Amino acid sequence: MLFVGWLRAFSSRASSPSRERSERPRRARGRPPKPPVEELRARRATSAHESRRSAQTSHPIASANVLSGTVGRHVSFSVRCVEVPAPTGSGEVSATLGEMTEHKRSRVDESHVHALNDLARSLRSGGERSERFVPWFDPDGGGTASRVLVLMETPGPRTVAAGDLGFSSEDNEDPTAAALREAREGSGLVRSAYVRWNVVPWPLYDDSGRRRPPVVADLDEARPALSALLGLLPDLELVVAVGSPALTGVMRLLTSSDAVIDRLPRVLGVPHPSPRNARQQVEARSRLRRALAVGAALA
Repeated sequence: MLFVGWLRAFSSRASSPSRERSERPRRARGRPPKPPVEELRARRATSAHESRRSAQTSHPIASANVLSGTVGRHVSFSVRCVEVPAPTGSGEVSATLGEMTEHKRSRVDESHVHALNDLARSLRSGGERSERFVPWFDPDGGGTASRVLVLMETPGPRTVAAGDLGFSSEDNEDPTAAALREAREGSGLVRSAYVRWNVVPWPLYDDSGRRRPPVVADLDEARPALSALLGLLPDLELVVAVGSPALTGVMRLLTSSDAVIDRLPRVLGVPHPSPRNARQQVEARSRLRRALAVGAALA
């Protein structure tokens, strides 16, 4: 027993110095102890405050907000939200769409569209109702000197909603007008060489008040209006019928027994560039552009 106790005491004295020697370098080589949590928070708050002051004083734009905070334990952030002033100078838009439309309205009786807009006025009375909506012809188009007629189906809902400021125009704020404008610009057809109109010049509604496409009865009712329009376009070379109703309407007019047409124009039918089907829309826009390119060659 005495021997065992002596052996344990000897082992503990022998191992203590080596443990001290092995621990000293490790403490010397190790990282310094982390500061308390309160000290870390204070440092982050000070850094965020300095970032805010720097952002607010260094940027020339006076109106700015700075958001700052922390993510997790060690990552801080500072986001500066700057209010950019409105552009000035030559890049400023000088007129709104409403002002442009009012300017068009003041020009509906210019010489090249006077007869066309007299036709529009005459079409506003008749039918089942005493008054119906018919848009104006666009004075920015070719008017009676047009060599190409782009024939759509019926006035769009935004055109109808514009009332007396509604025009059958590629400047309208709707997808169909944008598609027509893009196709015309890509075709090379100048704006002064064509006029846009609808095979049925007034909107159509079902019994529930919802818009509906033209049927044969509507096309026959609108046939005199289309015949009168063709009579006002002595230089017409091409009709681009956009959509099946437009193509059906113009062909029923040209092949009817009571048609009085001094000179038959060419007729090209293309699909309506409706945004309902993306794949068909690409084909429709391509065909519309090609048809208008034919008109550009004739003009």
